[in-house]
Amino acid sequence: AIAVLDTLATPAIKKSEPAEYDEALGLLGRVYKKLYLNSSVLKRSKILEKAIDNYADEIRQLGERSRHLLEEAAHPDAEAIATRQARVDRLYASLRDLGIDRRARLEERLKLYQLHREILDLETWINERTLVAQSSDTGTDFEHCCLLRERFREFSRDTAAIGTERVAGANELVDALVDQAHSEAALLTQWKDHINELWAD
Repeated sequence: AIAVLDTLATPAIKKSEPAEYDEALGLLGRVYKKLYLNSSVLKRSKILEKAIDNYADEIRQLGERSRHLLEEAAHPDAEAIATRQARVDRLYASLRDLGIDRRARLEERLKLYQLHREILDLETWINERTLVAQSSDTGTDFEHCCLLRERFREFSRDTAAIGTERVAGANELVDALVDQAHSEAALLTQWKDHINELWAD
């Protein structure tokens, strides 16, 4: 993804702000890495949760056996069996709850990284478009000037249409995550405000 972004950037953009460009690429690369690592951890977590679920039958069978033993006439270890079975049931329920909570936290974090990637990509796109719009090239003669003016009009129309759509999409993603009571709602709102301010400028 970084290589694609690097090839899309024009030489003028790279020359004008090399430090900011490199910093943006580095940040975007770190976000992609976090996104990849988090999705890998989420996959492993789902596998672990499935393994825990596979023990449900064994726990149920163990519970049936212990109830059967307790129903027998005065089993000498009835109290110990009941205590241990209750403990196994509690531990298993706790383990399942922990697995579900972990998966929920990982999914929430994955959504955060995906949105962060989208926000950084959008910010880079806006900055690139801003640099092109700030170009001081006025052409070498009348025809060249007219050609540049027409290209700039087309550039402006495309930028407005695409930018409005992308910013609206990012705003919708942020709003959806905030509505879901995301644990990083304040940070998400800051990102949204930043992108909206950047787009407005």
